[in-house]
Amino acid sequence: MTFVQDDISRAETISSGGQRTYQYINVNGNYNGYVYSGYGFELKKLDLRINFNLNANVSKVNNYINGVKNTSENNSFTIGTEINYDKEKKFNLSYSPSVSLNHNTASINATTTDYFSYNQQLDGNVTLPYHFEIGSNVDWVIRQKMTAYDINNTMFLWNAYVSKKMLKNDQLELRVYANDILNQNINFSRYGTGNVVTQQSYNTIRRYCLIQLIWNFSKAAATTPSPVEGGTKIIIKN
Repeated sequence: MTFVQDDISRAETISSGGQRTYQYINVNGNYNGYVYSGYGFELKKLDLRINFNLNANVSKVNNYINGVKNTSENNSFTIGTEINYDKEKKFNLSYSPSVSLNHNTASINATTTDYFSYNQQLDGNVTLPYHFEIGSNVDWVIRQKMTAYDINNTMFLWNAYVSKKMLKNDQLELRVYANDILNQNINFSRYGTGNVVTQQSYNTIRRYCLIQLIWNFSKAAATTPSPVEGGTKIIIKN
C-alpha cells in the first residue's frame, strides 16, 4: 500500500457551456495498493501441475469538481487458475482461465460502474521425429459491454510456429512463426478515474509471419559456472 500526504490532484471547473478549467492542488487521503496470492500443487503420476491465484488492485483519489470534493475509488479483483500438463521432451499443454471484476465509484454523483472481463489462454507444443517441433498459443479476451456503442470487447489472438532443431544438442533452431493469424489484435484499454470512465483503442502490430534463426551456445569452462543460466541466446530475425 502507498499513501501520499499532500498529493497533487486537480480541481476542475465546468461552465454551463461545457468548458473545462483545471487547477492543480494538494489533497490528502489518496492511496493505491496491490496484493497477490497463489497456491499450486503437482500430480506427478499424471504429469500435471495446478495453480490458483487471486489478486487485487485498489486505489482512492480525491479531487474537486465545481468546488465540491469528489472521492473516486477504482478497484479490480482477479481470480484465475492454470493447469499444466508436461510430458518432458514430448508434449506440453497449459490452460489458464481468469475472470476480473472492475469496480469504480464516484461520490459526487453516487455512481457505480462495474464490469467484468474474462481471459482464457491455451498454450501447447509437440516434439516430432527428426527434431521437428510445432507449437501454438491462443489468447481469448472478452470484456463486458458498458453501453451499446462499445467496441473491441472481444479479441481472439492465435499464434503458431513450426521449427527444426539442428547441430549437436539441438543448438541451432530454424523457426517459422505466424503472429495474430486471425488479424484481431486491436489494442483496447478501459479505466475509471474521477467521475469518468475512459476507453481507448489504438493501432498495434497485427498479423505477420517471421523467420527466426536461434543459436544457443555457451563458452564457459567445465569448472566455471556460466554467468547466464542456460547459456546465451542469439536470435536473427528476417
